Amino acid sequence: MNHEHPKHRGEPQPRIGDPYINHLTETAPSPHAAARIREEYEYHGTALAAFLSLDNVDPYTEAFVLDFPDCFHGRYATMDDLIDELIEERGWLQLIGTIHQEHPELEFLLTLDRDGVRDLIEMRFDVVDLGELYVFEK
Repeated sequence: MNHEHPKHRGEPQPRIGDPYINHLTETAPSPHAAARIREEYEYHGTALAAFLSLDNVDPYTEAFVLDFPDCFHGRYATMDDLIDELIEERGWLQLIGTIHQEHPELEFLLTLDRDGVRDLIEMRFDVVDLGELYVFEK
Protein backbone atom coordinates (compact mmCIF):
# COMPACT_ATOMS: atom_id res chain seq x y z
CA MET A 1 0.00 0.00 0.00
CA ASN A 2 1.28 3.45 -0.87
CA HIS A 3 1.05 5.79 2.14
CA GLU A 4 2.54 8.82 0.42
CA HIS A 5 0.46 11.95 0.31
CA PRO A 6 -0.48 13.01 -3.20
CA LYS A 7 1.40 16.01 -4.53
CA HIS A 8 -0.49 19.21 -5.10
CA ARG A 9 -0.56 20.50 -8.64
CA GLY A 10 1.61 23.49 -7.78
CA GLU A 11 4.43 21.42 -6.27
CA PRO A 12 7.37 20.79 -8.59
CA GLN A 13 8.02 17.18 -9.45
CA PRO A 14 11.35 15.80 -8.25
CA ARG A 15 14.04 15.66 -10.91
CA ILE A 16 16.71 13.05 -11.28
CA GLY A 17 19.43 15.55 -10.36
CA ASP A 18 17.81 16.70 -7.11
CA PRO A 19 19.95 14.52 -4.76
CA TYR A 20 23.18 15.61 -6.44
CA ILE A 21 22.22 19.29 -6.39
CA ASN A 22 21.19 18.97 -2.73
CA HIS A 23 24.62 17.51 -1.97
CA LEU A 24 26.37 20.36 -3.81
CA THR A 25 24.39 23.04 -2.03
CA GLU A 26 24.89 21.41 1.39
CA THR A 27 28.66 21.23 0.87
CA ALA A 28 29.02 24.61 -0.86
CA PRO A 29 31.83 26.81 0.49
CA SER A 30 29.44 29.77 0.84
CA PRO A 31 25.73 30.57 0.88
CA HIS A 32 26.29 32.58 -2.31
CA ALA A 33 27.71 29.54 -4.13
CA ALA A 34 24.84 27.36 -2.88
CA ALA A 35 22.25 29.93 -4.01
CA ARG A 36 23.88 30.21 -7.46
CA ILE A 37 23.77 26.43 -7.93
CA ARG A 38 20.14 26.21 -6.79
CA GLU A 39 19.06 29.15 -9.00
CA GLU A 40 20.75 27.79 -12.12
CA TYR A 41 19.36 24.31 -11.46
CA GLU A 42 15.85 25.68 -11.11
CA TYR A 43 16.26 27.33 -14.50
CA HIS A 44 18.12 24.60 -16.46
CA GLY A 45 17.02 21.43 -14.66
CA THR A 46 18.65 18.02 -14.88
CA ALA A 47 20.95 19.05 -17.73
CA LEU A 48 22.74 21.41 -15.33
CA ALA A 49 23.12 18.66 -12.71
CA ALA A 50 24.68 16.45 -15.40
CA PHE A 51 27.04 19.28 -16.39
CA LEU A 52 28.11 19.95 -12.82
CA SER A 53 28.95 16.26 -12.41
CA LEU A 54 31.66 16.43 -15.10
CA ASP A 55 35.22 16.05 -13.80
CA ASN A 56 36.45 19.29 -15.33
CA VAL A 57 33.63 21.48 -13.99
CA ASP A 58 33.94 23.24 -10.64
CA PRO A 59 30.38 23.80 -9.39
CA TYR A 60 31.53 26.39 -6.87
CA THR A 61 32.89 28.95 -9.33
CA GLU A 62 30.81 31.43 -11.27
CA ALA A 63 32.33 30.15 -14.53
CA PHE A 64 29.87 27.27 -14.82
CA VAL A 65 27.02 29.74 -15.30
CA LEU A 66 28.62 30.96 -18.54
CA ASP A 67 30.12 27.63 -19.58
CA PHE A 68 26.93 25.58 -19.38
CA PRO A 69 25.02 27.21 -22.29
CA ASP A 70 28.16 27.11 -24.45
CA CYS A 71 28.84 23.43 -23.72
CA PHE A 72 25.35 21.89 -23.67
CA HIS A 73 24.76 20.10 -26.96
CA GLY A 74 21.46 18.44 -26.13
CA ARG A 75 19.49 15.64 -24.50
CA TYR A 76 18.93 12.32 -26.27
CA ALA A 77 16.91 9.24 -25.46
CA THR A 78 19.57 6.89 -26.86
CA MET A 79 23.07 6.90 -28.30
CA ASP A 80 21.53 5.94 -31.66
CA ASP A 81 19.51 9.18 -31.58
CA LEU A 82 22.68 11.17 -30.98
CA ILE A 83 24.52 9.33 -33.75
CA ASP A 84 21.61 9.91 -36.16
CA GLU A 85 21.52 13.63 -35.37
CA LEU A 86 25.27 14.05 -35.82
CA ILE A 87 25.15 12.23 -39.16
CA GLU A 88 22.21 14.38 -40.25
CA GLU A 89 23.60 17.74 -39.13
CA ARG A 90 26.94 17.04 -40.81
CA GLY A 91 25.27 15.93 -44.05
CA TRP A 92 27.34 12.77 -44.26
CA LEU A 93 24.60 10.63 -45.82
CA GLN A 94 24.07 13.20 -48.57
CA LEU A 95 27.81 13.26 -49.27
CA ILE A 96 27.90 9.49 -49.52
CA GLY A 97 24.82 9.59 -51.79
CA THR A 98 26.56 12.07 -54.08
CA ILE A 99 29.64 9.87 -54.28
CA HIS A 100 27.46 6.82 -55.02
CA GLN A 101 25.78 8.70 -57.88
CA GLU A 102 29.12 9.66 -59.38
CA HIS A 103 30.74 6.27 -58.68
CA PRO A 104 28.05 3.57 -58.47
CA GLU A 105 30.73 0.90 -58.11
CA LEU A 106 31.44 2.24 -54.59
CA GLU A 107 27.89 1.72 -53.33
CA PHE A 108 28.76 -1.43 -51.39
CA LEU A 109 32.27 -0.33 -50.46
CA LEU A 110 31.64 3.16 -49.13
CA THR A 111 29.33 3.14 -46.13
CA LEU A 112 29.00 5.11 -42.92
CA ASP A 113 30.58 3.42 -39.91
CA ARG A 114 28.21 4.05 -36.99
CA ASP A 115 30.75 2.65 -34.53
CA GLY A 116 33.25 5.15 -35.90
CA VAL A 117 30.71 7.95 -35.39
CA ARG A 118 30.28 6.76 -31.78
CA ASP A 119 34.08 6.98 -31.37
CA LEU A 120 34.02 10.55 -32.72
CA ILE A 121 31.28 11.41 -30.25
CA GLU A 122 33.35 10.06 -27.36
CA MET A 123 36.33 12.15 -28.49
CA ARG A 124 34.37 15.38 -28.95
CA PHE A 125 31.67 15.20 -26.29
CA ASP A 126 31.16 14.34 -22.65
CA VAL A 127 28.07 12.14 -22.38
CA VAL A 128 26.31 11.76 -19.03
CA ASP A 129 23.81 8.90 -18.87
CA LEU A 130 20.98 9.61 -16.43
CA GLY A 131 18.43 7.39 -18.14
CA GLU A 132 18.61 9.92 -20.94
CA LEU A 133 21.89 11.12 -22.40
CA TYR A 134 23.01 14.68 -21.62
CA VAL A 135 25.70 15.72 -24.09
CA PHE A 136 28.30 18.45 -23.66
CA GLU A 137 31.10 19.77 -25.87
CA LYS A 138 34.49 18.98 -24.36
